[in-house]
Amino acid sequence: MSYATGYSYLFVRCKTAKQCEYLIKQFESENQNSNWFDLYQNDHSPLKIFFSLRNCDIPSDFDEIVKEVDQWLKHNFKISLEGYWWYEVAGEQFRSEIHSGKITEASLNWLETFTVEQINKIRQYAKNSFSQTTHKKNA
Repeated sequence: MSYATGYSYLFVRCKTAKQCEYLIKQFESENQNSNWFDLYQNDHSPLKIFFSLRNCDIPSDFDEIVKEVDQWLKHNFKISLEGYWWYEVAGEQFRSEIHSGKITEASLNWLETFTVEQINKIRQYAKNSFSQTTHKKNA
């Protein structure tokens, strides 16, 4: 199995604090993919559980791991995994996202062929046209 370097911003939104507590315990004891993730919550979003990569290694079958976790969450808690992961392999960078159980992916290297001036114009256009996500990389 090959690995890439990356990080994740994956999460679920629980319905209650009790569901959050139970989900964390069940995931760590029952889910075969628990070795890939550290689950945590923060004070700003107490009903949100984050699935942070345990280390920065993303295996080549990570899409399947994410799908399996999503299916497990749907089956056991009737909630879905959301968010994205970023990774780099052989000098190319990718962003993958999961929404409603579907995974999409885009290469991030396409900007390399543009000048800084062009990239700044593209960035400004994007800021004016689309809402931005406000989260930061997980440490």
